[in-house]
Amino acid sequence: MCLPDQSYIDQVRDALWNRPGGASVMVGAGFSKNAYSLVPDADIPPTLDNLKKSLSKELYPCQGRKDSGSTNNQLVKSDNFPLLAQEYEVAFGRGRLIQFLQGLIRDDQLKPMGVHERLLSLPWRDVFTTNWDTLLEKSRDFVPDRKYSVLRNKDEIPLADQPRIVKLHGSFPAYFPLICTQDDYRTYPVKFAPFVNTVQQAMMETVFLLVGFSGDDPNFIHWTGWVRDNLGESAPKIYLAGWLDLSLNQRRVLEYRNVVAIDLARHPKADKWPEHQRHEYAIKWILHTLEHGEPYMITNWPLSQTRDNPPICDHLQPVMEITADVPKEEPRPDSESGSGDILAQVDRIVKIWAYNRNLYPGWLVVPVSVRREISYFTDGWEPKILSALPKLDPVLQLETIYELIWRREVLLDPLLSDVELAAQDILQKIDCEARTVAGESRTEIEWSDVRQGYRNVMLALVTTARLRFDHETFEKRLEALGDFQNDDPNVTQRIHHERCLWAIYSLDYKSLLDLLSNWSPEDCDPFWMIRKATLLYEINRVDEAKELATRALSAIRRIPDDSRSVGGPSREGWSLELTAVIESTISWMRYDPDQDEVKYPPDLSDFYARRRELAAKKCDTLSEIREYKSALAPEHERGVVPAFDLHMKRVSGIHFSNAEQERLRAAYRAIRLSEVAGLPTFSFDTLKSAAEELSVSEPEMAVRLILRTSSYDKDNFLERILSRSHVALMPLELARKLVNICDGIIKYALQRIGVVDAAGQTRFWVERMRVAVEVLSRLVVRLNPDDVEEVFNKSLTAYNNVDIIQEFWLGQPLCNTLKRSWRALPKQRQVARILDLLGAPILGVGNTADPHFRYPIPNDLSDRPFTPPDRTNENEGRWQRIVSQLIFGLNEDGEVRMRSSHWVFQISSWERLTEKEIKKVAQALWHEKFMEPTGLPRETGLHEWAFMVLPETELGLAERRFRKKYLSDEEGVKGNEKELGNILFQIGLAISGLKAHEKSLVFSEAEQRFLIDILWQWYDAPMPAPKNSFDFVIPHPVGNEIGGVSKILTEIKIPTDLAERLYQKMNGLSDLGFPAFGFIPGLSTVLESRFDELTEIMRLGLISQNEDTAQAALQALDRWLLLAVEPNSSIQTPPDNLVREIGVIIATRRKETLGLALQGAKWIFDKGSDTQKQDIQDMALNGLTYLLEELRYDRKNVGQNNDLPNLRNYSVQLASSMYEHGLRNNDTTDRWLQVAKNDPLPELRYAIDPV
Repeated sequence: MCLPDQSYIDQVRDALWNRPGGASVMVGAGFSKNAYSLVPDADIPPTLDNLKKSLSKELYPCQGRKDSGSTNNQLVKSDNFPLLAQEYEVAFGRGRLIQFLQGLIRDDQLKPMGVHERLLSLPWRDVFTTNWDTLLEKSRDFVPDRKYSVLRNKDEIPLADQPRIVKLHGSFPAYFPLICTQDDYRTYPVKFAPFVNTVQQAMMETVFLLVGFSGDDPNFIHWTGWVRDNLGESAPKIYLAGWLDLSLNQRRVLEYRNVVAIDLARHPKADKWPEHQRHEYAIKWILHTLEHGEPYMITNWPLSQTRDNPPICDHLQPVMEITADVPKEEPRPDSESGSGDILAQVDRIVKIWAYNRNLYPGWLVVPVSVRREISYFTDGWEPKILSALPKLDPVLQLETIYELIWRREVLLDPLLSDVELAAQDILQKIDCEARTVAGESRTEIEWSDVRQGYRNVMLALVTTARLRFDHETFEKRLEALGDFQNDDPNVTQRIHHERCLWAIYSLDYKSLLDLLSNWSPEDCDPFWMIRKATLLYEINRVDEAKELATRALSAIRRIPDDSRSVGGPSREGWSLELTAVIESTISWMRYDPDQDEVKYPPDLSDFYARRRELAAKKCDTLSEIREYKSALAPEHERGVVPAFDLHMKRVSGIHFSNAEQERLRAAYRAIRLSEVAGLPTFSFDTLKSAAEELSVSEPEMAVRLILRTSSYDKDNFLERILSRSHVALMPLELARKLVNICDGIIKYALQRIGVVDAAGQTRFWVERMRVAVEVLSRLVVRLNPDDVEEVFNKSLTAYNNVDIIQEFWLGQPLCNTLKRSWRALPKQRQVARILDLLGAPILGVGNTADPHFRYPIPNDLSDRPFTPPDRTNENEGRWQRIVSQLIFGLNEDGEVRMRSSHWVFQISSWERLTEKEIKKVAQALWHEKFMEPTGLPRETGLHEWAFMVLPETELGLAERRFRKKYLSDEEGVKGNEKELGNILFQIGLAISGLKAHEKSLVFSEAEQRFLIDILWQWYDAPMPAPKNSFDFVIPHPVGNEIGGVSKILTEIKIPTDLAERLYQKMNGLSDLGFPAFGFIPGLSTVLESRFDELTEIMRLGLISQNEDTAQAALQALDRWLLLAVEPNSSIQTPPDNLVREIGVIIATRRKETLGLALQGAKWIFDKGSDTQKQDIQDMALNGLTYLLEELRYDRKNVGQNNDLPNLRNYSVQLASSMYEHGLRNNDTTDRWLQVAKNDPLPELRYAIDPV
C-alpha cells in the first residue's frame, strides 16, 4: 500500500533527476518551522496564523476582553494577512510594520535544521522562496556539492548563476520591501516584473513544486492565481506537497487552479503521526522520496550503487525507490583464492562482466578513474580465466574470452600472447556459417550471440596482428571477417580503418590515399568520419579533413540525449580535439608574413567552454590526454633520503615494482588512444614519448611512430630513439625493412616537393622527406656493405637532383646520409669509391642549389685514414675532371669556393696533383680578387696556417704573410685585446696543424721576443668573468686563448718572471671555471722548483668530480706525453704517478674522462715507455674486463649513454694495442677483439685490421 498521490511525487522526482529541464521548488513559510532557535526556550518562527493573531492583537487590543463592549467584530475577525498588514502599515507606518515582523520572526536567532540542507542538496534548477528569513542561505555552507547563488533583488538577476536561491518577497535583514500588504501583492507583477518573469520561465521549463504552503496561504494564492490568469490553458501543472488534509472540494479548487496536490494526510500511516509533527513528517517523507529517486550515476560505472541518504524511520514507510539497472559488484581477484572450484569462480566473474558490459555508458575512451578500476580486476582475473578455458565447452570459451578481450579493448591494452593464442584456438573450433562447434552441429545455441562474440574477438585479433606488423596474419584474419560485414555496419568501418592504419604505419601514402578515397563512413557511428578525417589531416589533406570533421561533429551533436549513455558527449569531446587542431593548422598555414603584420591564433573560446561542460560527464578530454602523457613522463631515480639526526643512517627497504611493464602498457595505450579517439599524430606529442618507451623492446613500432610524428630531423625524440646504441641492437632484417620504408617515403615525397597545397604551402612533404632521410642516415650503419653502398649511391645521386638541392631543410639530413653511409663502408670500398665522392657536382656550380645546402667536407668523412687510389691510365680522366672542377670552384664566390678549398686541402695532402695542376690550384687559390689586405686568401673556410701546406704561387709566400700578420707588430696588434686573443689562437692552431702535417713553425729570436711581449700583454689583460651556463652554448674566447698559450709555452723559452705570472694566471683562470692545465708542460721546463707543485695541480684535476676540469687535465696530460717524445724535445716526461692516473680512471670507469683515458692508454701501449705500460697495464685490463659487461648494447638504459659506441670503440682499440704489444694470450683482450669482429656497428668491425 502506498500514498494515493505517489504518481505525482514520482513526476517531480523523475524530473528532478532525469528530465533535461529538471525541477524547481518554491519554499513557503511552513518549511521554516523546521528550524530551531539559538536562544534557549525561545519560540521557533511563527506560522501564518501566529502572524495574523499578533497583528490582530496589535490592531485590536480590546478584542476578546469581556468588558470591551466592542461592536466592530467584522474587522476584528479578519482572516486576511495582507489586509491586516495593510491596516498595520496605515495605522503605524511601514517602518513600524517591518520592525514588528522582525521582532516576531527573529531571523538572527534562527538556525536551520537538517531538512534545509537536504533540500538544497537535491539538484534543483532553482530554489524560490517567499520567506523573509535566511534559513536557506545559512544552509548553503553545509552543502558542498551544490553552489547556490542568492538572488535578493531584481538587479542581481543577470549576475547570479544557477542554481539560485531566489528571494521573491524580500529578505531580512535589509533587502526591502518585504512583500506583505495588499498593496504589495497588487503591485508586485508590475514593480517586480523581472522576478515574475523568472518564475514564469521556471514554471514553463521545469517541473515546479511548492512545499511549506497551505491552501489558504496568501503567497500560494497569489502565485497560483497569477499563473492561471497569465498563462491560461498553456500553464503547466504545479505540484503542491505537504500535510494538506484537503477535502474533495478543496482538491477540485486546486485542480481548477492547475495545482496538483500531493497530500501527505493520505499517507498509509498518517493516522499514527502526532498532530504537532504532521508537517515535519510530511516534509521528511517528501525529502526521502526525492532523495531515493536519484538514479544510478552512469559515470560511476562499473561501481555498484552506493547511497548515503539518511535512514528512513518506520513511521514514514513506505518510501518508493526507483528501480534501475546497476552494475554488479565484482569480486576481488584475491578474495576467492582457495574458495572452491576455479570453474565456478570464472563462471561467476564472466557473468558479472557480461552483465556490466551491457550497462557500459558508451565512453569512446574510458576515463582514467574507470580505467584503474577495471584494470585492477581484469589483471587479477586474467590468469585464472586462462587456466580455466581448456576445461570449458567451446561456446563458453568464446563467451569467456570475449568478455576478457572486450575489457582489454576498452582499456586500450595490447593483448598478451597467451590471450591471443587462446582466442585464436577458440575461434578455430567455431564455424559460424556451418553452425558447427568442433565439427559438430549445435542447433540449441543462440548463433546470433555466437556470431557477435566471434567477430568482436576476431576484430581484436586483427588489431593485435597489425600492432606487431604481422602482415600475413593480419590479412588472414581480415579475410575471416568477410562474412560478418553485413551483421553490423561498424564491422565494415573497423575493417576499413584497420587497413588504413596498416597503410599509415607502413608510411605507404599511396595505398592510404586509395583506401581513404574508397572509404564511406557515413550512415553509421559518426565517429568513423572523425577517424577518417584524422588520417586525411596526417597526409596534409587539411581542407578535406576539416569538411569531414565538421560534418561528423554536426552528426554527433544530433545524437539524442540519453540518461543511460555518455556516448554522444564522449564522441563530441574527442571530435573537438581534432577540430581545434585543424583550425589551428589552417590559421598557421594561411598566415602570410609579407601581408599579415600579426599572426592571430584562431578563436577557440567556444571549444574550451564546451570542453568544460563535457568534463562534468567524465568526458574531459584534456585531463585524459594529460593522464596518458603523465603515464609516460620520464622517471627520476629516487635516492635514499638522508637522516637528519647525527649518527643515524636511513636504510632503504626492499620493494618490488612493475613500473617498467606499466610504462610499456602506457605506451601502447597512448598508441591505441590516437587510433580510437582520432587524435592527430602531429599534435599528440605523447606518441613520441610512447615511441621512446618502446625503442628497446619494440624498435619497429618506435621507428614507425617517429617517422609519423616527427616533422624535423633534429627532433630530440628521434635522436634518442635512433641513438647509435639503439640502432646497434636492431636486428639486421628489421633495419632493412625500415630502410625500405624510408626509401618509399622519400620516393613518394620527392614527387611532391615544390607542389603547392591548398593552403599555398610546400613544406609538408619536405618535412616528411627530411625525417625519412635522417632516419635512413642512422639505419645505414646497421646494414651490410652491399646495402650500405646502395644507400651511398642514392645519396650521391640526390646531389644531382635539382628539386632536392633547392630545399634548404634537406641539406643536413642528406649530408648525414652521405657521410654516415661513407663511414659505414669497409676501407677497401672507400678506396674504390673515393673518386665518385670527389666527382660529385659542387653545389652552386652549374645548378640552382640552395646556397647553404650541406655537402660533406673531408672533415665529415675522415673517421679513419686510408690511402687514396693512385692515378692510373684507367682513372686518369676522372682525376683530371675532379681537379678541373675543384679549380673551377676555387674561382667562384662564397660556398662554392669554400667547399672546393676543403677538398683541395685534402687532395693536396694525398700528393696526387700533377705539377701543372698544382700551379693552377695555386693561381686560383691566391687570385687577387680573393685576397685579404694581409695578403692571405679569403672565402676558403680554412684556418690560415693551412695555406702553408697548400700550393702557392711562389715558394714560402703563405709562411711569410702568416708571420707578417701574426708574428710582427706591423699590423698594429699591440694594445688590441681582441686581436691579442686571436694571435694566440692562430699561432696555437698553426703549431699543432703543421705538426700534424710533419712540419714545424720555427720562431726567430725577434718572433720569440714578440711572442713574449704578447704573453705579457695577455697576462696584464683583465681576467674574464666566472664561467656560466651560457658558455656551454657560446664558447668563451678565453678557451681559445688558453689553447694558444699552452702550445706557445712548449715552443719558446720564456723568462722565469713571466712563467711565474702565467702560473698565477693559470690558477686564477681555473678558479673562474677555465682550466688551464695545458700550461703545465711548458711551465715545468722553466719553473723547475715548482715541478712537484705543478704535477700535483694536474693530479687534482685528473681526479676532479667536475667533468670539464677532469677532461681538461687529462687532455693536457695526453699532450704532455706526446710532447715528451718529440725529437729534440725539451719537455721532460710526466711523472709516473700522473701516468698511473690514466690506469686508475680506466679501472674505476670514471665516466667523466673514461673515453680520453682509453685513448691515452692506447697511445702509451703504442708509443709509451715500458715503464709507463707496466704502470697502467693491470689497471687497464681490470677496467676493460668490467667494460665488457658495462658497455653491452642490451643493458638497461643503454640509450641514455650517448657515449657508449665511442667507449666500445676506444676499448677495442686499446685491447688491440695491448694485444700487439705482448698481451696475446689474455682473455680480456681476446674477448674485446672478438667483440670487434662481431659488433653490429661498422666503427668496431673496421676498427682494427685482422690480427
